[in-house]
Amino acid sequence: AATTVASLLTRHPQFTSVIEENATDGSYVYHSIAFRAEKRQSHGLSFTGNYSFSKLIEAMQYLNPGDAKLARIVSPYDHKHHFAFGSTYELPIGTGRLVNIRPGIWNTLIGGFKINGIYTFQTGAPLYFSADLPLAPGATVSDISSKPRLINGTSLNVAAFDRAASDQFQYHLRTLPLTIGRVRMDGINQLDASILKDFALPRGISAECRLETFNALNHASFAAPAVSSATSSSFGT
Repeated sequence: AATTVASLLTRHPQFTSVIEENATDGSYVYHSIAFRAEKRQSHGLSFTGNYSFSKLIEAMQYLNPGDAKLARIVSPYDHKHHFAFGSTYELPIGTGRLVNIRPGIWNTLIGGFKINGIYTFQTGAPLYFSADLPLAPGATVSDISSKPRLINGTSLNVAAFDRAASDQFQYHLRTLPLTIGRVRMDGINQLDASILKDFALPRGISAECRLETFNALNHASFAAPAVSSATSSSFGT
């Protein structure tokens, strides 16, 4: 009668405060399959492509203080798809190339060009629900969804949650997962590209002029929507 039900539900109810340090009961499990394609340079063209399909699972914390086992979830560091492709191509115009141009002004102007690019695509990480959020009446976890590139509104389906201040949990056995594998933040979709020009100088000296662009398509990577409080005006944005 001298304590609360919430305290009695913890794993060490006889103590007022417990700090667990250097625990060795956590785990990570990683599964993946990877593919690689490579073309060594010939006829001025070379490229390398890599793709991985993976899943990172972790058990690092308890969903509730009184749980006997750690919660097994898709890790907040999981990136399901990762694709990277890099290529370099020497344009076939110039001295000694397919469209052969004798050394001189024309070769200086239009010969010796190379282009290259690196394209990267990566799935965003799962949203991490640090707070125990109540679902709307009749809603289930399967109703929670996200549109990570939506900026003119809520990128999280906030209709699946009960946002009334009077309905927020104080003491509750949590069932909402810490992460949901299909509910993710924005990922990476980026192209870096360059144009290079070689110049032949006297006495066997060469020079190279480079025009380099990073994130050439100007694709922003948006931060994860706020999910720490269902009553916040920024919830889901």
